[in-house]
Amino acid sequence: METKRLILGIHLDPSVWICNEGEHLDLTLISPEECTKIVFSKTLPQGTEVCIQRQGFVVVAFPENLLGIKTSEIRTANLLPIQAAQIALSFFNAFLFLVYNQTYKFYGGKYQSIKQAVDIAGIWRWNHDSGTGLATIAAKQPMPVMRQDKFLQIEAGSYLLRQSIGQLTESDKVLRRELPSAVVSQALDLLFVNGHAPVNWQLLALLNKAAYSIQRADFAEAHILSWSVAENLIAMEWKNYILGSSEPVGTSGKKTVNSVRLKKLVSPDYDASQRAEILELAKVIPHELYERSVSARKTRNHWLHDLKPVNQKDCINCYLVARDLLSRKLGFNIEHPGAFYIQDEMM
Repeated sequence: METKRLILGIHLDPSVWICNEGEHLDLTLISPEECTKIVFSKTLPQGTEVCIQRQGFVVVAFPENLLGIKTSEIRTANLLPIQAAQIALSFFNAFLFLVYNQTYKFYGGKYQSIKQAVDIAGIWRWNHDSGTGLATIAAKQPMPVMRQDKFLQIEAGSYLLRQSIGQLTESDKVLRRELPSAVVSQALDLLFVNGHAPVNWQLLALLNKAAYSIQRADFAEAHILSWSVAENLIAMEWKNYILGSSEPVGTSGKKTVNSVRLKKLVSPDYDASQRAEILELAKVIPHELYERSVSARKTRNHWLHDLKPVNQKDCINCYLVARDLLSRKLGFNIEHPGAFYIQDEMM
């Protein structure tokens, strides 16, 4: 039976060479064919396949059941239905965040790559051939997904199209770092830990966008993105705490927290600050994480209600609160410290 799928991809930025263990690249001998050569392949849960070119072009085959659409209903080759675009963007941005995290760990915290946040204009699409394997399709030239906010500039478009077929400039070849395929493999595995993959992708993607916003000195945007992740995770911790506290009432089969009581307890009557305070008192979350969350919420309120500027220190605090709460949910330690705005650091 034919597998219906949508094949999309992104360039890793900053540009990299994907290398397997023990490989050494002679940059003077790299041809366009070597650039587009598939050097990494992996099959993920839920029928998702990934292939990556030597030049860091990540190609993913998303199955219909993951996207929630029928690929036969996509009538325009260079446009994506919004539902498919949202899932793809969550996946790619979550993947990027985890690549940065695993790269940071791989180099012992000594290498912190520049952040990349992908929007719809950063996605490419390949024609699906039901009789051909993904590795063969992924080495072919894709089509850029059309951006709707501006026309593609001829110069930029020409460069991107040449890059898509491996026609790199000599300086582009030399300036690329090598990224071990093992790091990429670890990042892909982490996308599916602890269940609820689409929810996890969305949270990771928001943190990735927050880090990217910090790099662009948009601290207010980064803070709001980070706080949306933190508040969502506090709500999850709160609900789990309530459900974990529920006990049987005698032999009646009833519990101390029934559906009516649960609905009331998870309602907006209990805001994030109240939830965090009770969670800290109940020893569910550490005291220092609670204190940092209080500070982050105050900064968020000052911005939303008084338009008080968000500085980089407060912004990064909120990012770290969200990061540490997400580590608790996913069950592994996210170490990446996030981005910083270089000029602000140098002043």
